[in-house]
Amino acid sequence: MRKSLSISHKIAFAAMLLAFNVITTRLLGLAQPAPIFSFNRLGVSSAITIFSSLFLGPLYGAVVGVAGDAIGWLILGQWTGTFNVFLSVYYALIGICPYFLVKLLGKRLDRKVSLTLLFVTLSGLFIAMMCFLWLDQNLASRIESWNVNLLGARIFVSCLSGVLFLALLAFLIVFLARRKTDGVGTAYWSCLLVEVLAIFLKPFCFYLYCLAFLGTNIEVAWNVSYSMLVMLSCLFAFPDLIINIFFLRLLFWTSEKVVRKE
Repeated sequence: MRKSLSISHKIAFAAMLLAFNVITTRLLGLAQPAPIFSFNRLGVSSAITIFSSLFLGPLYGAVVGVAGDAIGWLILGQWTGTFNVFLSVYYALIGICPYFLVKLLGKRLDRKVSLTLLFVTLSGLFIAMMCFLWLDQNLASRIESWNVNLLGARIFVSCLSGVLFLALLAFLIVFLARRKTDGVGTAYWSCLLVEVLAIFLKPFCFYLYCLAFLGTNIEVAWNVSYSMLVMLSCLFAFPDLIINIFFLRLLFWTSEKVVRKE
């Protein structure tokens, strides 16, 4: 999947992808609400970072991921909130891991296997979300503290997430049904895994930040629970994944047109 490029070409492509990462992520973010937890927004950062890892290598993927987060914060720091070093570690990981995942699995993930893995992973996400929504007492207490009917809120979120889950599943089936994946299916699965991990790891990064730099837990510092952040991440993950998989495919298509196959 990765092309044979010289060091100078890789640096040039990495710089372009880094700039693209900052511009698209921040421009898309400007049109969306910006609470302290600004990661709960739609964007294409995951697709760009994963593509950088697969197209250029893990080092360049990590640079694009970390520098994209840091430069974006420097440009719009007050809008995005305090810089979180733990989020930078997360972005470094999603710039490194896809390369080794695809290297390990290679072209063994054909269309049928890719769809199966996507379905299993996505179903696990939906089940985990339902468990958080219906079983987590901290989340229930938070919802009730807002004078919102708990049962009604649970039913509404369940229906909304169910519709989003089915829409995403239908998109994946249509998107991959007539495509020869040729190893790219592994990349799509990597994108899905990143999105699922983000649901739990990004809120955890804020949890660690409060403990490490504020000396207290997240509920005291920002009046929000880890469970609530996970729920918000789940809801954003369904549409965000559609955007990132489509954009990842667009990046692969563009690279094939720009870089000659050897």
